[in-house]
Parts: sequence; C-alpha cells; structure tokens
Amino acid sequence: MLDKVRNIEKQLESLRSELKNVESTLADETIYSDPQRKNELADLVKNQGELKSAIDALEWDWMEASEALEVAHCSGRIRNPLQH
Repeated sequence: MLDKVRNIEKQLESLRSELKNVESTLADETIYSDPQRKNELADLVKNQGELKSAIDALEWDWMEASEALEVAHCSGRIRNPLQH
C-alpha cells in the first residue's frame, strides 16, 4: 500500500512538472498572435486538458490509497506507514 502511495506521488510530481511547462508555454503571448503556431497552440491546450484530467484522477487514487494506508495503520496491520 505504501508503495502505491509513493508511486502515485511520483506520477503526480511528473505530471505537475509537465503541466507547468505547458502552461509556461501558453503564457507566452506570441503563441496567440503567430498564425504559424496555431496547431502548436491547439496541441498545447489539448495537452493541458489531458494533464489536468490525469492529475485529478491520480489525486483521487492517492486519496483512496492514503485512506487505505491509514486504516491499515490504525487497525495495527502495519506499524508506521510513513517511515521510509
């Protein structure tokens, strides 16, 4: 269970970093004014939406896995779930 939580956290970190890069590119005003970048803009907006959806789904997975880990800890099935 702890491995699942840690794996999700790594995935979230990676996706958030990727989203930050996409949003940084979208913050560049030239992408909106350059007609030759129209396809790039469309791809970035699509990618942004996909990343946000993936992050939302993983956050739910993380909450569920964290809850299960806490229940296991409280029931005594594991000692210290946060110990590395």
